[in-house]
Amino acid sequence: MIKTLSTALSALVLVGAVSSTSFAQGTADERADCMSDAMNICGQFIPDTRAITACMIKNKTKLSPACRRHFK
Repeated sequence: MIKTLSTALSALVLVGAVSSTSFAQGTADERADCMSDAMNICGQFIPDTRAITACMIKNKTKLSPACRRHFK
């Protein structure tokens, strides 16, 4: 199952781009592994989490190996 939405939301929460209600989504590992990728590859879509999710899926090959492992 792809954990893209929780991964994208979690990455954005750390930079204050989405509401605090999303903070509980995603694991600490997902947040740590994907925050940089979400910002660098899909940052133009912040704060639209659906667009970020679609961007990360579309650019899966560009994600770091650590982040890519969460997109199985």
